[in-house]
Amino acid sequence: DARRRAALRTYAGVRTYAQDVNATLVDLFGLASQRAALPLSHRVLGRSLLRPREPSQDDIALLATATGVWEPYDPWFGVMHRERVLIGSVASAWQCYDLDQDPDEQSPLPASACPDLVQVATRAWAPHVTHPHLKQW
Repeated sequence: DARRRAALRTYAGVRTYAQDVNATLVDLFGLASQRAALPLSHRVLGRSLLRPREPSQDDIALLATATGVWEPYDPWFGVMHRERVLIGSVASAWQCYDLDQDPDEQSPLPASACPDLVQVATRAWAPHVTHPHLKQW
């Protein structure tokens, strides 16, 4: 309907993620108000794209090249908030990028340039990633 189309347009030019598609499907099925009661809901983040975007409520997105089905040799993990991303792996130190200034991710910043992202990465990936740089934060 027109209301949902208008809400969807508020995401034009904004990064969206698979977890947003998940939240949108839950919303389409009419389960948005019961989302917290769904199995594994605490592990599924995301925004329904059928609800108007509120920039102040942009969540930090979790990123991974590994899943329960696909486990690459050197999996990468990260977190992203708006145009800042923190990525790393067991074999590579955490690197922070400001995609506004460096859209091709050519000049990594030290992880200390993204302290809020490091905190989220520690909570999200520490049980799964035994990276020496993660422990220092």
